[in-house]
Amino acid sequence: MFLRDIVELDLAATGETGLEMAIQNRYDGFLLDINLGPGINGVEVAKKLREIDHYREIPVVALTALALNGDKESFLAQGCSHYMSKPFSKNGIRSFVQEIFRIGPSSI
Repeated sequence: MFLRDIVELDLAATGETGLEMAIQNRYDGFLLDINLGPGINGVEVAKKLREIDHYREIPVVALTALALNGDKESFLAQGCSHYMSKPFSKNGIRSFVQEIFRIGPSSI
């Protein structure tokens, strides 16, 4: 909801569905909830995305409530290129996404 007017979004309810969508489409980046419930988690999704040639260098953002010392570094070491801890504000996530994808205020 916070991002729908600045980027095009597709949503996946599970990690498996997200990976299927990533294979069938070509995305400029990913916002991954790390704790996806049953099935594969966001870290596993990030690792699998990095195995796909055209996703090796794109932004993969870990969105998580895990915010202890070392959590950020762990996610970055496991395939995520960026990290944002929850809770976040509307302005916070919008600014973060604009910076990562180089979307200027004039693009909004």
